[in-house]
Amino acid sequence: MFYARVKLSDLASNQDRFFESSYDDELRAMAVAILNQQAPIRDDVLAKQVARAHGFARTGANIRSRVLNLLVGVPSTKETTGRFLWSSETPSRIICFRNASCEDDRRSAGEMPIAELLGLIQRNEHLLSEDDPAIALARSIGLGRLSQSARQRFEEAVSRWQELKGKDELC
Repeated sequence: MFYARVKLSDLASNQDRFFESSYDDELRAMAVAILNQQAPIRDDVLAKQVARAHGFARTGANIRSRVLNLLVGVPSTKETTGRFLWSSETPSRIICFRNASCEDDRRSAGEMPIAELLGLIQRNEHLLSEDDPAIALARSIGLGRLSQSARQRFEEAVSRWQELKGKDELC
């Protein structure tokens, strides 16, 4: 299973329509396409992809609100790094880890939901016995350098794993 970003066409020509209600259906379809392929996905990452496709260099509050308001009712989970949107009706505690399909599809640790990091741990539980489990887990997915925020994210997942250990939730 791989993580691949949706390749949206260049929609800069529609930038002037972005905030028009007549553009709701097309904009929602783009957001749903991203959600269906990439979920669980952090809401600001989804909004940023839609904004970039429309030629916006920045994703301010208005753009983000515009995109996310079209996804009202989509299941979500609140995590320390942000809100993750899910394509399933019920978010799972553990999902299989998705390696990037190519270099362009790599995500930061903060863009990975805890459920997916738990799937990584489940698949590589032996790495928890390493001197530094956070670094071992990061290296197992190709992260060479571990920033403080990434370390905290992996440590959060390890802590959550310890809480869930022993429950029958396989991916």
